[in-house]
Formats: sequence, structure tokens, C-alpha cells
Amino acid sequence: MVLAIDAGTYLTIAVPFGDVATLHDGFGVALGAALEDLGVSSTQTAIEIAAVKGMPFARLADATLRKALDTVEFVCGTELPYHSDLRVVQRNLNEFPHPLPPHYVPSVAVRRLFAAPG
Repeated sequence: MVLAIDAGTYLTIAVPFGDVATLHDGFGVALGAALEDLGVSSTQTAIEIAAVKGMPFARLADATLRKALDTVEFVCGTELPYHSDLRVVQRNLNEFPHPLPPHYVPSVAVRRLFAAPG
């Protein structure tokens, strides 16, 4: 599995590991699912998916974000034995609080960013 985290919101995306093409397709699907689950409009979701299509993936270099991603990975490891559906796991990861402001919970940050209900 590949875990990705957004620097601005800490939104976490969980994607099955695969070749580059499969990873990009899976990332788009997972991002769409996360945004849909958070009440982001379908129009805005399509814009966000298009914006990341073909974007290169790289290891996370920022130490603060790497620490947050390590925490997400740990929480993911505790989720996976209970849920085989990555969408459920991803949804739960995005409810997990992080210690850095301004928004401590990814789902709250994303809803505020896109003025989504919730």
C-alpha cells in the first residue's frame, strides 16, 4: 500500500501498491472517494483529480510531514486488520488528529478549504 499526505490539510490517501500507471489511477480514485466522503462537490472533486493526474510521486523529504506520515502508517496498520476496504481505512485516517495547526483533523481542514458541509 502507498500512503500519501497533503502538506496543507494532512488529507491522507491510501492506494494499493502497483506500477506507476496503476498507482496514478488508484490515487485518482482514492482522492475522489475521500473528497466525496467529505462532502466536496463533484465539480470540485473532478478539478482536484485532474490536477494530480500524472503528477510524479516521490518519497516525503520534509521531517515534520514524515513524522505525521509515520503516525498515519501506524494508525493504518491498526485499521487494516478490521477493514479490508481501503475507503473505510482512508476515511478513518482522515478523522485522526495531528498535532500541527491550523487544522488538527484532515477532514475538518478539507471541509473548510472547500466549504463543504459537515
